[in-house]
Amino acid sequence: MQVVPTSVASLNVSVHRQIGKRKHMEDRYNIVEFEDDNPGLLAVVCDGHGGARCANFAVQYFSEYFTHIRRSNPTRRVKTWMSMALSKTCKYWDRVCFDSTDAPVSQSEIKHFFDSRDEDLYGKRQLDSGSTFLALYLQKNNNSYHILNLGDSQIMFGKEGNWKFSK
Repeated sequence: MQVVPTSVASLNVSVHRQIGKRKHMEDRYNIVEFEDDNPGLLAVVCDGHGGARCANFAVQYFSEYFTHIRRSNPTRRVKTWMSMALSKTCKYWDRVCFDSTDAPVSQSEIKHFFDSRDEDLYGKRQLDSGSTFLALYLQKNNNSYHILNLGDSQIMFGKEGNWKFSK
């Protein structure tokens, strides 16, 4: 287990990764702290499958897009920041892997996007990797949290022995 020091909301963040029977670790994560007028913490976790390319990509670009969108639109809701960052990440991944411009925007489009990519992965096209995706954003000012989860990964969080798993 690795402990990642943070200064946001007096948090202690730990990361646990287990390689199992694989030759290479395919899990990726990133933690971004925001110490401005609206302090918070973004944690992104991706469990790579069949290689780490997709997990690397998702962690890097979601974190970058979220940071940019948050700074550019400080009055928007966190849900909007997360949705916009996910949409931009999917758009870019789609362009990189499929040379496509069909960008998911709504929740139903995002579901269709992943369903169609599953068909490509297991059907006519073969991708070299895939990943689960999990993002957690903690807002210090109002002690709230927001979770975006695609797949079966979980984040455990709590305070003073009262631990909860994301669902």
